[in-house]
Amino acid sequence: MTIQELESLPVDLWLLGHTHIPFPKQPSVTGNRIFNAGTPEPDGMDCSHKGHAWIIEIDKEKNVQAQRIDTGTFHFIDTDFTIHNKDSFHEINERLLTGDCAKTLLRLKLKGRIDRQLFVKKEDFYQELSKKLAYFTFDDSGLGVKITDDVIDKEFTRGSFPYQLLTALLKSNDEESLQVAYELIQEVKMQ
Repeated sequence: MTIQELESLPVDLWLLGHTHIPFPKQPSVTGNRIFNAGTPEPDGMDCSHKGHAWIIEIDKEKNVQAQRIDTGTFHFIDTDFTIHNKDSFHEINERLLTGDCAKTLLRLKLKGRIDRQLFVKKEDFYQELSKKLAYFTFDDSGLGVKITDDVIDKEFTRGSFPYQLLTALLKSNDEESLQVAYELIQEVKMQ
């Protein structure tokens, strides 16, 4: 039913349910007759609000005053983040770890290219988040080592095919091809 259809019926108040989206969107309203609290407790990664309920007062003349209150205990965060350097990890802490972290559930997808030393230390960052949060999962398949002249010089013999290929790709500024070539060469080295 539409809002207009509900309002046209001779009912003092509509208290809806099932959908998890609060209605109306304003936290305080006067004169409304249709309400949906949403869900009192966030229940999944797609639920970014705090959980709500309505306190609704109806006087003898059937005037309606309503105030939405936050009721949830847990906070779900599902986000992507691009990592550029060490400061990016600090920024994640500052932006996402606010309030009661022990009640926060975080799904984090990371992407970007960072230096090798920082890439190795990322596991420490994950362990720190795991200790602070109620739940933490991550996908860092889009995060890789930034390939530089220094990385190529340290890992490959000067003049070898991998050295020549990676150096040429580095000079071409085709970062995606450079990353794919580097990863394929690493796989071959592991076998």
